[in-house]
Amino acid sequence: MIGSEFTAIVGATNVSDSMQQAAAKTTADAAIRYNNYIDISRFIKETFEKVYGGSWQCIVGKSFSW
Repeated sequence: MIGSEFTAIVGATNVSDSMQQAAAKTTADAAIRYNNYIDISRFIKETFEKVYGGSWQCIVGKSFSW
């Protein structure tokens, strides 16, 4: 597990509230299940592709800015 506390930060989005909630839950599930950023990112990407279709990108790390 990467960390025991999770904070979801949404900078800007055009997706529904339910999709944002699904993203936060999927991310928390991934962080509990996996111990590294690559596996967490892959889990989130594959989950969203199964649920929402299409091709998704997911970047996970500990230091970003926008």
